Amino acid sequence: MTDTPPTQAKPAPLRRIGQVEVDGRLGWRKQVETLGLSLRLRKGDPQKGFDREKNTYLALQGKGLPVPDLLDVGDSFFVTAHAGPNLFHLRKGNPEHPEVFNNALVEAATALAHLHAGGFCHGRPALKDICWQDGRVTFIDLDRAGPGSADGQGYARDILIFFFSAITETGGTGPEIAAAARAYRNADTGGHWNRAVARAQRLNRYRWALAPLSKLLKNKREFRAILPFLGFMTREPAVLP
Repeated sequence: MTDTPPTQAKPAPLRRIGQVEVDGRLGWRKQVETLGLSLRLRKGDPQKGFDREKNTYLALQGKGLPVPDLLDVGDSFFVTAHAGPNLFHLRKGNPEHPEVFNNALVEAATALAHLHAGGFCHGRPALKDICWQDGRVTFIDLDRAGPGSADGQGYARDILIFFFSAITETGGTGPEIAAAARAYRNADTGGHWNRAVARAQRLNRYRWALAPLSKLLKNKREFRAILPFLGFMTREPAVLP
């Protein structure tokens, strides 16, 4: 009887996003996503999306904008500095200290205005894509980010996404939402708040159709937030040019 050589286990593949350390700094390594055919058809070429995000990080380095430092970069990966918990987890993790989240939300609104003043849109600034650490806000997941268009609609869309996300997560339009709105308006140098309000007013015309839908799907947080969100954005004062 002969001994059968042991079968060597294949090394586990690197996760698409994983925590690493670069020169003593904690960071997050992101590599190209591997997709099957069906997901590729739905989500598109993952290499193109990866390259777009990597190039955006490269373009924003050294500009003083609220994005994390790029610690390392290669053809198929990049590493961004750890930037603390995202605002979604910050709120869930500090229920006994709501002022921590409230302050971070106000700073995030100001940081979004600064990103816009720098000529860039995030594309999807939901609370899960905004981090908070040591009093600093950073925007992550820049796969949809890019320069704003001349008509300013990308900036307006950012504002609506940000406030819809905030109202969804907090469950209402409390004073922290109003404070965040004031913070954005105070830092808005391009009239983007006006465009966001105008866009919300156009959406509000369909409120009659959305009302029964939001009641029918009241167990879904996003649908419960639709009417409060539209009410908030359409009653918030616009900033006169």
